[in-house]
Amino acid sequence: MAKTNAQRCKESRARRKALETALDQTDLLLPMPAGTRHALDQLMAWTGHSDPREALSTVIHRLHAAGAAASAPYFAVSRHEVTISAKASQQLDIFARRQRNTDDAERHP
Repeated sequence: MAKTNAQRCKESRARRKALETALDQTDLLLPMPAGTRHALDQLMAWTGHSDPREALSTVIHRLHAAGAAASAPYFAVSRHEVTISAKASQQLDIFARRQRNTDDAERHP
């Protein structure tokens, strides 16, 4: 008798799990925005890598080998500083007061 789709999927997962265990590997699904994928493609072209998994693995091992202090700058996330001008602050205060007045008027007709 033909197997159902659920049976085939279950067997496929079991085979994948057995292979991961035998090879001491773990699957890692890594969705990438277009810009990140473009950067990875450029890195692969520069270094001659044809497999993204190999390229990422190489980068991870090289950063790890460099140590915590040397690799830390590559993991620093740049943060944008937001400065609100005095005029914008005044306008926000006026808006907030108007909003409070509107809310009070709706609560107490």
